[in-house]
Amino acid sequence: VSALRAFLYFIQKRWDAARTEMQKSVQLAPQSPQIMGYQGALFDLMGEYRAAIGAYKRALSLSEHAPAWIPSNLGLSYLALGHNEDAEHIFREVLEHYPKYVRAWIGVSVALIRQNKDKEAQNAAEQVLLLDPSFSSAAWARSKPFSDDKLLDGFVADLRAAGLD
Repeated sequence: VSALRAFLYFIQKRWDAARTEMQKSVQLAPQSPQIMGYQGALFDLMGEYRAAIGAYKRALSLSEHAPAWIPSNLGLSYLALGHNEDAEHIFREVLEHYPKYVRAWIGVSVALIRQNKDKEAQNAAEQVLLLDPSFSSAAWARSKPFSDDKLLDGFVADLRAAGLD
């Protein structure tokens, strides 16, 4: 309940309360990769990408079987900071275990474009469309994976450069 309340506080723009409430969740379930992942997601939404990376890494250290969204979000946080090679590595690890996880294909497409690996990025983008034929970068942007509009616009431009309109 505390984790949900933290996101509610975030939506209400009560960021200090959101941080405090999420910390309560972490204290109540310190061995839960999901709670640590939620903390990372909250930090991402607040634009605190370094803190998000720390939370995602803690989450992944708690279980070899953490859900795919946690390392994928870690990869997105790396992309937000411009750590494109680290992001590519993370997304490729996710895809080794979850080859149909579209979010990882999306992330690796962007990581590759940003490293001027255009052909590989286009191949990754083709996988996105094979797995999700209705995918559009505009619809993805509307889901607000980043609260920073400039960061989001750059991400969408990179998706389009990879062939994902």
